[in-house]
Amino acid sequence: MAITFSVELPCKPNVKVFIEQNYGQPVRFNKDKTLMALIRTLLERNDSRLNWRPINRSIFSDKVTFYISEYDFRQYGGSLSHQAIMDLNRLFDSRAKALMRSWCYAQYAFGKSKFQSIRAFQDKFGFTEDVWSFETIKKDCQRNNVFANEAKKLMENEFHKIIVAQLSRFRDINNPSHTTQ
Repeated sequence: MAITFSVELPCKPNVKVFIEQNYGQPVRFNKDKTLMALIRTLLERNDSRLNWRPINRSIFSDKVTFYISEYDFRQYGGSLSHQAIMDLNRLFDSRAKALMRSWCYAQYAFGKSKFQSIRAFQDKFGFTEDVWSFETIKKDCQRNNVFANEAKKLMENEFHKIIVAQLSRFRDINNPSHTTQ
């Protein structure tokens, strides 16, 4: 049986939930080759000069323990610098926010209200109010124009095109793009 070594990653509560949902419990990044290459690079460049900025424990209040192989441990090391911890948190936070924005955007485009879109995201992905609050998600969505009316109009136009194309295919309606004058 292969020996594994654990590495601790202080993180935000929403980042912890995101990591555990996507990489399992216990956390293993081995299947994501690109991420594993990044982690090896961050383990390798563990330099005391990168520890000038301390980890704010009030922000990074949770911890995730992930496992690396014996080879990775011997080749790259088993601890992360403060800068590497912040880099990984930034990466996973941006992935979680991209998921949140795209989910809320799609729900809103399909006719749900802002409130329903955010609650559906929280319920579907397990982000409770104490992990990732409704207000925080709402502010981020507003800041990034997730609930913009242009998005809804764009989706309505696309739906209209699809419906018209389908109906014209069955000869229920004339497709305006195929009519000749």
